[in-house]
Amino acid sequence: MGSRVLGSARRCLTQQAGGGIDAMPPPGRPFSHLRTNGGPMSVAAINNNSPESLECPESPEFLERPESQAVRRADRMLVDDRRFGDSRSIEERNVARFSIGAELLAEHDPGHGPVLRRISRADREQLLPLLGDPVLRNAFEDDLVKLENGVRSGFSFGALASRIPDEPAGLGPCERMATPHVRPWADHGSAWVWTEMFPADRVPGELATRLRQLYDGSIEGGPSADPVVPGPEMCRALGRGARLLTALLPRVGPSVLGHVSVVGFTRGSRRTARCSPCPAATRCPRRS
Repeated sequence: MGSRVLGSARRCLTQQAGGGIDAMPPPGRPFSHLRTNGGPMSVAAINNNSPESLECPESPEFLERPESQAVRRADRMLVDDRRFGDSRSIEERNVARFSIGAELLAEHDPGHGPVLRRISRADREQLLPLLGDPVLRNAFEDDLVKLENGVRSGFSFGALASRIPDEPAGLGPCERMATPHVRPWADHGSAWVWTEMFPADRVPGELATRLRQLYDGSIEGGPSADPVVPGPEMCRALGRGARLLTALLPRVGPSVLGHVSVVGFTRGSRRTARCSPCPAATRCPRRS
């Protein structure tokens, strides 16, 4: 009964946004390969091919149906259970891990030690835009994997961070390239929409190249699967979909939205994860 309501909500969200929506795990090589301790970074890739449409269940009458009430009871139970619903605790663990990891990398990458120590000592509000940036997070996770496997050279996180100018407005490096800049559910998190990406003088051009490499490593379809630049109505539809989700799941919904970092539109399909060989006699970080 409740599954029918959630299925309707899902289909409605895809209609609002223009296609099917898939939650992609944290960025790695490609995004679907790498997990992070304490909770993944999330990227939403919206497939723009789905022809499905339906009337959206936004009316008060729909929300008062017995099946809707069952979903809302489950919503309350999940959030009240600290094993599932403590989003703030998850975020705090991620921030702490990011800070400690930067300090650890500073010891092994002395050429970029000052910038890495500055990151490790930054406060939560300064760290969150860096933690949520797909390119910086990917470089950070790759460097930690190198340390785990005994590699002590070829680090990239400190080198990238040292070339990125400070941003007083609290925007992550990749987010600064997005033109226009859109946050589809600003009341529930700092997710931004992949629109036109112009590095200009905002960030090093290498950042745009790396971002596109991450995209190409995660989406199949060749040139026809290039990112779709959403128009104003598509961006507004994301906000309507978010309002629908939070209406159906007033406690879990905002928590889910708060964990999304980037939203992009594509006509491609998510690439099947292929795990590249790890060095001999090392623990595979992608299966931990």
